Amino acid sequence: MATFRYPQTPISITAGTGLATDTKQDAQTALLTTIDADTSALAAVDYATQTTLAALNAKVTAVDTTGKATEAKQDSAISLLTTIDADTSALAAVDYATQTTLAALNAKVTAVDTTDKSTATKQDSQTALLTTIDADTSALAAVDYATQTTLAALNAKVTAVDTTGKATEAKQDSAISLLTTIDADTSALAAVDYATSAKQDSQTSILTTIDTDTGSISTNISAKLAGSLVPSAYDYVALTYVAAGNGIGEIETATYKSGGAGGSTVATLTLAYDGSDRLSSVTKA
Repeated sequence: MATFRYPQTPISITAGTGLATDTKQDAQTALLTTIDADTSALAAVDYATQTTLAALNAKVTAVDTTGKATEAKQDSAISLLTTIDADTSALAAVDYATQTTLAALNAKVTAVDTTDKSTATKQDSQTALLTTIDADTSALAAVDYATQTTLAALNAKVTAVDTTGKATEAKQDSAISLLTTIDADTSALAAVDYATSAKQDSQTSILTTIDTDTGSISTNISAKLAGSLVPSAYDYVALTYVAAGNGIGEIETATYKSGGAGGSTVATLTLAYDGSDRLSSVTKA
């Protein structure tokens, strides 16, 4: 028969001091329930397997790091990629490739030759391009692009274009050739010192004066000629003018009459001019 001996000194335990409580255990239970749900979801993911990764690894040769990217340049690239990542945050919702897809891809991938791969110089060039792309994508992010709804509405209104009898590339080439010639001609014309309105007004004024002077000269010549070639008395003179050729616009004939416009003709003088429009002869009839 066993004999149990109790401690002679009583043990004192204060309730609630440093011990787990029912409330804290409920909180832990809630967290464990969430973790259980998350791990259950992870268990259903079709992750890449060691076999697939080993097959890919067998196709990748050792990488020569001589002259390759440096940590500093990678930091610069990481900074740019971080910005790009912020701009492309919508990609987080993409349905990424699964083990099945990777396995199919693995079957199509040949061994990778790393000879003459990325260098520090090429990374500098890529960094410059990424900087430009980053600026461009930031600007593009602010563009109010047409939506599919708008394009669909427009598409419904656009009919098929009939190209029958329309401009062809050959005819456009011909037109371009002619336009090039016209452009060269107009460029040459642009350099010409054309007459201005002010200069033309000045010429008009001078010509008016010359016309008045020559009119007086013609009148004086006619009077003098009449005095020597038409001695008979007359009281009317009918004049005609040269319409074309030498002396255009000058007096061509002078018909002297007695008794007014309807009177009898006393004499007729015919005036001739040379190539410089100067009076060359006077013939009496």
